[in-house]
Amino acid sequence: MGIKEDIDALLVETKAGNAYEKEPALELFSKMADQIEAFEDEAKALDKMLDDKKIPHASTRSTNNYRNVPKGVLKSPLFGKGFKKQEVLDYVKEMMARMAELQDDIQHKENLLKNAK
Repeated sequence: MGIKEDIDALLVETKAGNAYEKEPALELFSKMADQIEAFEDEAKALDKMLDDKKIPHASTRSTNNYRNVPKGVLKSPLFGKGFKKQEVLDYVKEMMARMAELQDDIQHKENLLKNAK
């Protein structure tokens, strides 16, 4: 199941409107953070390979910690019951952008290694 389907499956009706159940949303965030961490590990391994071969390279990665739940979510009046839909969508969008950034970084480094041979 894709991430969009995972997100849609978390949506529940509340008196205040649509919200996401807290535990499943945190589970999804955790799953995405694990994926990001795996990409970061792969990028670091590629950094080391490039360093070992003395191939100049610049990292395109930022140092944001995407494991933290955004501050806005914690201030949500629905925090005890769930996350506001927009907060979840914003956070997931940020994480998806991070994954894309890391994938680009990995691809770039793989190309540098391939071209150096």
